[in-house]
Amino acid sequence: MLIFKANKISGIPATNFALSVIPHMVNMQQGRIKFLFPFYAISLNIKNDKADEWIRQKDYEKVTDEIIDYIQKNGISYFEELKKQVREGAEDLKLKSIKLQKEINPLTEDELIKEYNNFITSYCNYYVIGAIAFLYEHIVSQRLSDSLSRYKNSTEIIESLLNTDYKSFMMESEDMLIDIGKGKSTLEDYQKEFFFIKANYEDAPILDENLVKKEISNFSPIPQNKKSKTKANLTDTEKIMVNLLRITEEIRDQRKKLNLIGSYTIFRFLDEAVKRTGIERNLAKRIFFFEFSDLIKDKKIKNRLQKREYVSYVYDGKKVHYLEYPALVEENQFDKQQKVIKGVSASKGIVKGKVKIIFGTKDFQKLKPGDILVTEMTRPDFISVMKKASAIITDEGSLTCHAAIVARELGIPCIVGTKIATRLLKDNQEIEVDANKGIIKIIR
Repeated sequence: MLIFKANKISGIPATNFALSVIPHMVNMQQGRIKFLFPFYAISLNIKNDKADEWIRQKDYEKVTDEIIDYIQKNGISYFEELKKQVREGAEDLKLKSIKLQKEINPLTEDELIKEYNNFITSYCNYYVIGAIAFLYEHIVSQRLSDSLSRYKNSTEIIESLLNTDYKSFMMESEDMLIDIGKGKSTLEDYQKEFFFIKANYEDAPILDENLVKKEISNFSPIPQNKKSKTKANLTDTEKIMVNLLRITEEIRDQRKKLNLIGSYTIFRFLDEAVKRTGIERNLAKRIFFFEFSDLIKDKKIKNRLQKREYVSYVYDGKKVHYLEYPALVEENQFDKQQKVIKGVSASKGIVKGKVKIIFGTKDFQKLKPGDILVTEMTRPDFISVMKKASAIITDEGSLTCHAAIVARELGIPCIVGTKIATRLLKDNQEIEVDANKGIIKIIR
C-alpha cells in the first residue's frame, strides 16, 4: 500500500469523474511547459463529494526559485507567450464544446467514446499550459507580501502594483447581465456566451432560460472600487514578482474558464452515457475519467462503483497513481489551539465579525450580510455570497486568485492562502481580520 506525506493546502466539493482528470493533466506537462510539477495529489471522499488538495511546499519553493532565476536571465516573454496560448486555448475549447453539444446525441457508442477521448486530449493540452501558475503563484504572492512589509501600507501598495486593465470572464458575465437588463443583450446571447458559467467539479447544470432568469433576479453588480495609485521603490526581484503576478492574473483566469468549459462538456458526455445505460447518475459520477468506455460497455461496472468510497490521485514527479484508499497523510501538523492565523493580504482593511464556513452552494444560506466568509477557495458561483461578506478568508490562493480579485473590486478585506482557516475556525466564532497585516485573530 502506497502512502505519501504531503502538505494539505485546500479542498473543494467534487466528484471523482470531473476531478480525476486534473492529475492526468499534470502528468502531461513534459514537453508542454518548461517548469515541471514535483508533486501533486488529491484525496476524495466519494460519499460526501469532498476533496482535499496536497503539495510538498519545499519542492514548490525550489521550482519557484528556478522560475525567478529564469526570468532574471531571460526576461518575462515566456510567460507572456503562455498567457496568449491559454487565452487562445480557452476560445478554441469553447468552440469545440459548442460543436460537440450539437453532435453527441446521434453518435454510436464507439463514436461517443472516441469524441470523448478527443475532447479530453484537447482539454488537457490547453489546461496544462495554465496550470504552470499553480507552481509559483502562492509562493510568489507570499514572498512579495513579506518583502513589501517594510512599508506600513504594503497591502495598498500591492493592490496598486497589481492593478491591470484585464477584465475577467466573470466580470464580462456581469456586464452582459447588466446589458440584458438594459435591453442591449438577450437571454439567448448570455446562454451562448456563458453556457459553462455554473459548471464546477461537482456538476454542470445546463444554463436554460429559467436559470438565466434566476441569475438576473438575484443579480447585483459588483461595485467598482476606486483603484489605488500608491507607489513604492521596488528591488529588481520585487519588479520580477510584480510583473509575473500581473501576467498570472490572466493565465489563472483563462485556466479557470478552460476548467469550467471542460467540466461542462464532459458532464454532457456523462449525461449521454447515463441515458444510454440506465445507470444512476450519482453512481456514474464515481467513475475515473478514463473509465468512460467502461461506463458504456462494461455491464459489471455498477458493482465496482457501488464499492468505491474513497480515492487518492498522486503525481509523484514521474507518474500518476490512482488509488482506491486514503493515501495522503499530513507532513506537518498545525496547532489546533492557536488563536492567530496568518495568510497573504489581498485586499486591505480591518473588520470584526462572525465566521461562516462555506464549502459550496449548499452552505450559502448560512451567510448573512456582515458575516465573514471563510472558505477553501472561491469560485464564480460564490459571487452572490462574496457581495454580502464583510471580509473573505481562504485556505488556498494567491494575490491573483478569484477571491483576491473580487475582494479588491468590492473593496473589502481579504486574506488568502491561510491553508488552515476552514479547519481551525468554526461557524459563529467572532474574529478580527486585519488584512493590512495578513493576520486573523480569534476573539471568542
